Amino acid sequence: MIFLILLVCLVCLLLYPALEDIYLLYIEKVPPGPISLPIIGGLYKLNSSKPHLKLQQLTKRYGEIMSIRFGPSSSRTVIIHNTKFVQELYNNQKALDRPDLPFFELITPHGAGIGSRPYDKIWMLHTRIVKLALHKVCQNSLSEKVMETFEVLFNRLNEKGNGPQDIAIDLKLASLDITSSICYGFHDDDWTSDQMNLLLKDHDKAMSGLSPFNPINIFPFIKNLPVRLVKEIKDITQRRDELNQRIYDRHVENYTGEVHDVMDIIVDVMENGYNTSHITDSQKKQMDLKSLFMTLTCLSMAGIDNMQSIMQWSVLVLGKHSSVAEKIFMELQQTVAMDTSVTTESRQHLPYTEACVYEILRVSSITGLGVPHITREDIQVGGYKITKGTQIFTNIWHIHNNSHNWTDHEAVKPERFLDSNGQLKLKSDEIFKNYLPFGLGKRTCTGEVIILNVLFLFVSNLVRTQTIKIDNHISELIGNCDMSHKPPAYKVTLNPRVCQF
Repeated sequence: MIFLILLVCLVCLLLYPALEDIYLLYIEKVPPGPISLPIIGGLYKLNSSKPHLKLQQLTKRYGEIMSIRFGPSSSRTVIIHNTKFVQELYNNQKALDRPDLPFFELITPHGAGIGSRPYDKIWMLHTRIVKLALHKVCQNSLSEKVMETFEVLFNRLNEKGNGPQDIAIDLKLASLDITSSICYGFHDDDWTSDQMNLLLKDHDKAMSGLSPFNPINIFPFIKNLPVRLVKEIKDITQRRDELNQRIYDRHVENYTGEVHDVMDIIVDVMENGYNTSHITDSQKKQMDLKSLFMTLTCLSMAGIDNMQSIMQWSVLVLGKHSSVAEKIFMELQQTVAMDTSVTTESRQHLPYTEACVYEILRVSSITGLGVPHITREDIQVGGYKITKGTQIFTNIWHIHNNSHNWTDHEAVKPERFLDSNGQLKLKSDEIFKNYLPFGLGKRTCTGEVIILNVLFLFVSNLVRTQTIKIDNHISELIGNCDMSHKPPAYKVTLNPRVCQF
């Protein structure tokens, strides 16, 4: 009898997700989606390396707003595939918070930075501080910092020889150099090779934890177990905190009042204060050094990952579409003098190159499924109920690669962003309605201005100095997607141009 009772309890426990799904889907009217299986939820419907593609296929059955359960989680996750629903959702203050991913608890023990904290006045204050710092960096020294890095990068690649090579690690080192310079005022020659290798290893491990498919996020109990993965993350967190403190102390000693990097702004805020008259005393307590360190860490992690990814995509796109690269080269020849550097100020004079930057961002869709949001109250979107505490993703890759949104969406056509006079279309143009490389609404990417400037400098100087040939047969520009959409592996042959202006 006891065995029978235990068996019934076990069966009920295993069937509970499916029974709850039936209630949510047919009674509560949450967005449609597959019924969950025990333990794995709806993961049986997804491809772990290309979830954006499987989710796109599922829209044919469930529509452009759907829900699915990731593992044994307590609620279904909503996936949006339509810009109209994205606008409706991400302009709603009830859907602007970040989910409490179990992994966040391990890497943010001192409080959340702008990447993970709720949409509140502290988030707004941190965001204003970061944007002010990035604006000053762009004004003062961005072109110089980035050009130094690219000169080293291209020289290193050319020294390797003319054969096909995998340049992923070289681009990662360049992205680390640029991001460290912007955030901390460091260059790669400030690190030893061992320190740099450890930084990159720690970065990769930390970024993997932000994926919704990371084991800790699917099975939250893991974070409380004495297992190797958890210990590694705690060690990374300790090393990061110690590094931030050392860099901060060094900046305090050398601070002159001028802003050269984001850490300078943090020093200024801590020494001179900031306008906090509009926040409460309890909120001011959250405006401490460690929370600002977390914001800086979020910016650094996102910068390294996104910058490397978009540079890899750029090489792949330009290598596969040599006619696009040659049009950029011709525009540079006609516009930029032989003895003049291409800088961020050149953007307004190089519309085709700028359009190519926009097209690479569309094709690559580096944010993949976007950064997750969570609802703080019940809301209605597209006629469906989205309950409080629901995690929401946007399949940005689908929106950017949907024939209903883009003519010849599989083609690389920078011209789509140019008007009849060959100038960039205004942001109010219809074409930008479904263009979301930096998100949409009130919580868009804080580093947008940096990514646009760095990508422009990379594309223009790459094409200006190198010829590009992709040596792999890659039929589609489709990569793997976890926290970001990464290009397929490839090898490239780069040769210095015989006549460089």
